[in-house]
Amino acid sequence: MAFIAAIILLARPITVYLSLLGTKIPRSECTLVAFTGPRGVVLVVVAGLFGEWLVALGIADGAMMAPFAFGLVAVTVVLYGFTLTPVARALGLSGEDTPGVLIVGGTSLGTQLGALLRDLDVPVVISDTNHRNLRSAHDLDVSVFYGDVLSEVAEHMLELRRYDYTIALNENKAYKTLVTTDLAPEFGRNNIFQLRRDREHSSRHELPSTLGGWPFLGDETYSSSLDKILLDWRMGVTRISTEYPLERFRHDRPEAVMVARLDDKARLKLAPDLEKLTSAGGMRILHFTQPLTADPDRQGASKDTILH
Repeated sequence: MAFIAAIILLARPITVYLSLLGTKIPRSECTLVAFTGPRGVVLVVVAGLFGEWLVALGIADGAMMAPFAFGLVAVTVVLYGFTLTPVARALGLSGEDTPGVLIVGGTSLGTQLGALLRDLDVPVVISDTNHRNLRSAHDLDVSVFYGDVLSEVAEHMLELRRYDYTIALNENKAYKTLVTTDLAPEFGRNNIFQLRRDREHSSRHELPSTLGGWPFLGDETYSSSLDKILLDWRMGVTRISTEYPLERFRHDRPEAVMVARLDDKARLKLAPDLEKLTSAGGMRILHFTQPLTADPDRQGASKDTILH
């Protein structure tokens, strides 16, 4: 046990701090790396090999290397398995508890949605292969990734664990389907969405159910959503309360297309069915809608509605 404690508390931290000395890696990240060092099959194999060599050279204690290795593997796997998350949280390095959103396509719709989610403290990043498409999002201080979300670079630079949902909103129909199909096993098919293709309702252009993601914004396509944005449609959020119940929202905005809802703990649920929703205290509805007119029947509309 003293040997194992020395490896965990002395050898590992000293090695890490000396290796990272002079780098720009934050102290908290250095500490997490120094604390975390689970051992596995490589250690056992190497220890067994060197143990045999030492015994052959006449060093009797060489036979202890394999048992020490097995003990170190067992202790480190159990130790870090139970303590890594609390330590990372204490150092401010744990992942977000709020489900995040990966938006593929720096379109007007994607930028509006990204800015709205950012204001709601929902982790969000917009990815696009065209740098110009990301300028508006960058100016609005929304996190962006320039490059192909399916590339090897994205695997290293994008922390996909922060995001629970993927929404493909770019104008390339084939690329939308490729992205959603490729990421479905990682995110789960129920968490993958894309705008419908313009002629998807035609049997000649209908794809198998195993390809692509769930429809985003109902029957909206890239072209129809762009047309509505030109007519001043915007992404918005409305708080539902006893003063402004869901029934009043339906009355004020019958044309609204549902995007998602946030519960009272700010947990995101993407693409709910408005007709199946029931009023809940603290619930907020994200929607795609046009600004309210001066219709007298709509003068009591919620002041908590924010459009982007």
